[in-house]
Amino acid sequence: MEQMQNEDRLRNNDKSGSGSSGHTSSETVLVAAPVTLHGEALTLRAIVIGILACIGFSVVGGIGALLRYEIIGTGYLPRGVVFIMLVLLFINSLLRRISKSLQLNRSELLTIFCMLSSIAGIAGQEYANHFYLNLAGLVYYSAPGTKWEGAFVKHIPEWLLPSTDPRSTVIRYFFEGLPTGTSIPWMAWLLPLSIWTIYFFLVYTLIALFGALIARQWEERERLLYPLTQVPIEMVSGNGVSHLFLNPLMWLCFALSASLYLIRGLHAYFPALPELNLQRQTEVLFPSGPLSVFNYMPVHIYPEMIGISYLLSREVAFSFWFFFLFRKLQQAIRIWLGINIEHERFFTMQTIGGYILLAASLLYTSRHHLASVFKLSLSQAKRENETSALGSNPIASPRLLVFGTVACFACVWIWYRIVGIDWFYGLLTLLGLLVVSIIVARVVCEAGVFVYSSPFRVNQALFDIFGTDRIGAKNTVMLTAVSWVQIRSTATMAMPYLMQCYKLGSIANINRKQLLAVMLLSIYVAILVCHITYPYIIYTHGVGKLGWWPSLSAFNTANLLGNNLFSPKHMTLGDFAALLLGATFTWLLVKLRLTFLTFPFHPLGFVAWLGWPIDRYWLSIMIGWMIKVAILRFAGYRTWYELRPAAYGLILGICFIITVWMLVHLFYPAPPVIIE
Repeated sequence: MEQMQNEDRLRNNDKSGSGSSGHTSSETVLVAAPVTLHGEALTLRAIVIGILACIGFSVVGGIGALLRYEIIGTGYLPRGVVFIMLVLLFINSLLRRISKSLQLNRSELLTIFCMLSSIAGIAGQEYANHFYLNLAGLVYYSAPGTKWEGAFVKHIPEWLLPSTDPRSTVIRYFFEGLPTGTSIPWMAWLLPLSIWTIYFFLVYTLIALFGALIARQWEERERLLYPLTQVPIEMVSGNGVSHLFLNPLMWLCFALSASLYLIRGLHAYFPALPELNLQRQTEVLFPSGPLSVFNYMPVHIYPEMIGISYLLSREVAFSFWFFFLFRKLQQAIRIWLGINIEHERFFTMQTIGGYILLAASLLYTSRHHLASVFKLSLSQAKRENETSALGSNPIASPRLLVFGTVACFACVWIWYRIVGIDWFYGLLTLLGLLVVSIIVARVVCEAGVFVYSSPFRVNQALFDIFGTDRIGAKNTVMLTAVSWVQIRSTATMAMPYLMQCYKLGSIANINRKQLLAVMLLSIYVAILVCHITYPYIIYTHGVGKLGWWPSLSAFNTANLLGNNLFSPKHMTLGDFAALLLGATFTWLLVKLRLTFLTFPFHPLGFVAWLGWPIDRYWLSIMIGWMIKVAILRFAGYRTWYELRPAAYGLILGICFIITVWMLVHLFYPAPPVIIE
């Protein structure tokens, strides 16, 4: 009888929904319920440990990203952060035997986790892998005799560059490496880094406050699942050793997940061992014709994504792999109709339309919440009024949320004007940043996708829609330059990290005003650490000796920018049709999902259908979904719930072993064992 009641509850949860996109049903009830207790103050030792960990993480992350192109902070459940948590939990168990007063409590552990999570992407693809290489690269590839001679530097204020001369030692040594006995030209970088740092701090603060502004709407009114937060919560549950680490099923799947990449990593040192390639692609399935789009399709296995998909609601997991195949089907139909060009652009325009519509829908759903916060920011509100709008553990005061967001937005826009960006395109870029951030955050907080970023650059979208000849050369160059931080990352963005940390603060009863402050402090520290680490590594080795991706980053950026400048594209009737089609289809999905409680297609699956993350993760999502559906169908809710430790084991196992291999490779170089 109890099992039947649980299954009924599960079905009811599956059918419940509110919000513009129809929020995810709470099949996992561990983290979905709002917490209304007053937040506990942060401890000094947690902050100190967190800052030291952030410094170390940024240094090691920079070394790995540049020299090996192994990203220690990959994903919205960063593998390196999970590894550090496992180490801290082990040390904690030893300290507990000495004295219980020495051990870190649950709130302290999660505070450290949040501080590390907030900076996980900075020393990798979110910021540092782009900025330094591209800034010097636009000068280097403007040199006389190169393809883009004089094309870029004249459009960039000289105080934003370490040098405007491609033949200067500042630029030449950056790419060729320092001669023996030569010191790094730090003074040449001091002024440009100082000016750029103002921009970086403002952008990250804007994202943090904008996310905080809508956090309660998502947490308590729409009750999003935040699937990835379940892992750290389970890791630190209880006063002693978490029950998760006492579960044999967790350790069995931990060992399975870790052993796959243990063998793969050992193969690099001992070739006699099997290679165990888990990142394959289909061969030629259809020699010609429309169905040839299914040739060479990625069929990658990621144990952590299988585990994460097991924790998702069924309609969300289903929609992600379904719309990936739906995109392939659309391409096949286009080929059948004789349209054999511009497939990527057609899908990108659909996605842009979907992003705009869904972002507007999400903000419309939040209108009452945003209005109440805005009214409170203008009034002398009592605490009980503030609590009614922001909860009893708010992330910031209404005034800080509203006026801080507006002030940061205005300051970034003014910074754009100072460096020469037209007011209109600067405004569109910032609005685009917020649109992209809210959608990417929604995909992560509702659907739990491990790695995801927008499949289009905001600046590139402007170039495609308005044309670079209309935008102008200076705007084109500078809009490209400012896109190297958070405007569009290639793998992760800051807002999803921060939104998950806000939720963790609510669940763990951590004072979220203090948590916001220390997370911003962590971000500022990480950026400053990268200012030292990245130039040092690059000057010491030279760009040519970096990993495969960093060594080509500046070259590829220069070519992309040059092509945008000298081969502008303009919107065609087909582009406008695709933009409208994407927006209309997204609206239809939202409407149907709100009208029919059993509607199986989630709009997030459609807007996330394009880009390398879904190309690589679709199969793992499908496998996790199939396992969950089979268990719920044949064994019921109770069995699914009791098997969750297996999912956690798959996630923790790969996080542990991948980070171990990254650390080993710093001293004993070998090819990466995993791509993203």
